[in-house]
Amino acid sequence: MFSRAETLGTVAYKGQRALIVAALTNPKFPKIFSLNQVVAAINREAYENSFKHGKMAVTIPASVQYHLRELVKLGQLVEAGPAAPPEAEREELTPAIAPGLTTAADRSTQLLTEWEEWEPSGLPFVLNADRDVLESAQSSSGVVNFGSWHEAISDPTFGQPSDIRLHLGLLPQPFIGDVRRASIYILSLNPGLAPTDYYGEYKVPDYRNALLVNLKQRFDQPAPPFLFLDPSYSWHGGFRWWHGRLAQVITQLADSWGVPFSSARATLAAKLASIELLPYHSSVFRHSGGWLQNLRSVALAKTFVMDFVLPRVKRREAIAVVLRKAALWGVPEISGVTQYKGGQARAAHLTPDSPGGRAILEQFLRAERNERS
Repeated sequence: MFSRAETLGTVAYKGQRALIVAALTNPKFPKIFSLNQVVAAINREAYENSFKHGKMAVTIPASVQYHLRELVKLGQLVEAGPAAPPEAEREELTPAIAPGLTTAADRSTQLLTEWEEWEPSGLPFVLNADRDVLESAQSSSGVVNFGSWHEAISDPTFGQPSDIRLHLGLLPQPFIGDVRRASIYILSLNPGLAPTDYYGEYKVPDYRNALLVNLKQRFDQPAPPFLFLDPSYSWHGGFRWWHGRLAQVITQLADSWGVPFSSARATLAAKLASIELLPYHSSVFRHSGGWLQNLRSVALAKTFVMDFVLPRVKRREAIAVVLRKAALWGVPEISGVTQYKGGQARAAHLTPDSPGGRAILEQFLRAERNERS
């Protein structure tokens, strides 16, 4: 059971949370209520439409339950009874598990939910929960907020390799690809920085829109989900980085399947996802002073890997390749997880003779065997 706090309705929420708050603040809605009463009171059609492009794997009750708990954390609601619902309600509140998902994995999609609800309404482009930590970094010249292409290229350090600042005028990239349905996960540190980043986001509307589609996980377009294997963006540094590392693997897949290179690339793009430990851009990853562990975005990424990715790896539905800083990710050394260390991590090769490249090829072979059996 829950009850409304005096502060409920004082914050302008968006998306699903706005629909829930609208129901709770209706004068006819009871002050003390159950989760099921909220589900019955929300604008169900609008709520279902919020899942339309996100391909959510949970029911509306499970989603509402998550938002109510978050409102409790924010002081907008108060727990007014046992956290667990009565026995009669439990069956209704159980998430509808999609094939290949577990209850723990379902809970871990909080990473995707928070980024889906996030809006780039103004600089800096960061999760609200990260703001205080990053503002402290800004005071020590650790971040920069360029709000246009012209402002970026006018900076004396533009393109300078030694620029180690976080660039918070660029959209965060916590992940790339269809993260729920991928079978190959590459775990890295943070999105890099190149002149094409500012140019693309501020001068190429289609590219910026593609970044937002990826961030919201709303893949309703024919392009492959992994943005940086889409030839439409071959002018971008992200395409050059990913395509350059995976071109030989794609070639081997094309030869093995007897299909054109472009077809093999599209197949890989549909199965591949990358997850960044830190979602903000910089030319060099820098971790000093322990500030990284205080970022909500970092905690979300690690929880998603531990509670969503690893259970799928253990069931042999997916593999994970920890490309850099395995110690920061804290991923255990288990079958299906390839961890790069030392010189391997610095080079970050994904060629067929590298550990990660071999793991990707073996994953496709395993999938083929499973389909035939």
